[in-house]
Amino acid sequence: MDMNLRKDGYFVQDSAWYEAERNFSEFVTKSIDSKLVLLELGVGFNTPTIIRFPFEKLTREHDNVTLVRLNLDQAVIPESLGNRAIGINADMAESISDILNVSVSHPYPVQEQ
Repeated sequence: MDMNLRKDGYFVQDSAWYEAERNFSEFVTKSIDSKLVLLELGVGFNTPTIIRFPFEKLTREHDNVTLVRLNLDQAVIPESLGNRAIGINADMAESISDILNVSVSHPYPVQEQ
């Protein structure tokens, strides 16, 4: 296993990467008019133009898109995204466990009183 970082001439942009990029683009195109949550896991500032900035752009441009950013110490959210984004600066395993526990406890959306 190796970190997905830009560190040499190979990075991760091989044929499988481009296929995944096409698949993601098709998914977003089909889903953009529905409620969509972008879950960003551990993306920092090494290559922000690959995931981080495009996720922010999608969130900024579409009112039905919400961004959840999990990162141990780089989960900052631009103020321009308002309440449609949340940054969680914490251990990812613990955060995901907490999210799963909330979904199990509340299988249906909680309505505001």
